[in-house]
Amino acid sequence: MCGDGEPDRNARDGRRWSLRGLSTSYLDSPPPATFRIIASPLVTWIWLGALIVFGGGLIAMWPAGARARKPADAAQLARVARELQRV
Repeated sequence: MCGDGEPDRNARDGRRWSLRGLSTSYLDSPPPATFRIIASPLVTWIWLGALIVFGGGLIAMWPAGARARKPADAAQLARVARELQRV
């Protein structure tokens, strides 16, 4: 550091050369890389189950038709009550 608060020019040049040296040595002899692939057939079933759940959620959130939203009248309620008594 110089007295004026700025870093020394030689220190910056030294860091630049050290970074350049590191990058040159990496490009000349890169370290070995190992890739491991794990094949698990059950993961496919997990994804398939997730798709089925997602599809079921979409069906459950689908808006009901006009007939389903219409309130039941007395005749319909009486018919349902008679059917339930037979069971």
